[in-house]
Amino acid sequence: MDYKKRCADCACLIEKNGVWCCDECFGQKCEEIDDCPEGATEETAEELDAKQKEIKVNVGARSEKKTERKPKTIKVSDEKTQIFNDLLRFLTENYDFSVLKDNKLIEISYNGKKFKLDLIETRQKKK
Repeated sequence: MDYKKRCADCACLIEKNGVWCCDECFGQKCEEIDDCPEGATEETAEELDAKQKEIKVNVGARSEKKTERKPKTIKVSDEKTQIFNDLLRFLTENYDFSVLKDNKLIEISYNGKKFKLDLIETRQKKK
């Protein structure tokens, strides 16, 4: 009987000095055990291997496609637009810059270094 097949999935399997032993059998070597205390036999191990080979797993399988979401509408206040335009006017006169996101993000190049300005409007605190 091939103990490697029989004991492959055994919960009582332990390794001592590079040799596989059974913890249920007080550390006896697996190759010396004729009757497994867990009741595993070589035939049951072969049956499980055959069943496992029959099962095919589709790795690329996905659940149904999600419904499409509406595009997010971003409301930009007039005040924020005014501040952003004022910043652009100032930067145009003094620095080399690029707008990464309208009304939000500006990248400035100065002395070989890059800086980012992110304009965020916060909500008023509730009382």
